[in-house]
Amino acid sequence: MKKCWFFGDSFTRGDNCHKGDPYYELTYKEGCKRWTTIVSEKLNYKEINTAAGGMSNMAIITQIITNMSKMKKDDYAIITNTLPHRTLAFKDNGDFINIINDIISKRENNIKTYIFNWKGNKNNNHELEG
Repeated sequence: MKKCWFFGDSFTRGDNCHKGDPYYELTYKEGCKRWTTIVSEKLNYKEINTAAGGMSNMAIITQIITNMSKMKKDDYAIITNTLPHRTLAFKDNGDFINIINDIISKRENNIKTYIFNWKGNKNNNHELEG
């Protein structure tokens, strides 16, 4: 089956729109779907969503490059960008981390930096620690 690949941050992943998420449990109505699912179904393609919350633009590009060899000629790739203050850094072991600088807090002289460790698993699902 043809695939529709999605790359992006929490908006593309559909944070809080998955069974078990508090927002989902409070607001779900029968038939509601994430936008990525709606697009995939309209195209009659299998949805492959590689997005994760907190992803920087460089991490999104890295995801695209990592998955390019799995994409076929007639597949679609839908890419959403994220906030520019998210950055990507590499650890000594080669793993990468996304760093989210909270620019609103910086304006208030209360600097916050959030570091998320990104880990992909064999099913191409991603987990964030932070």
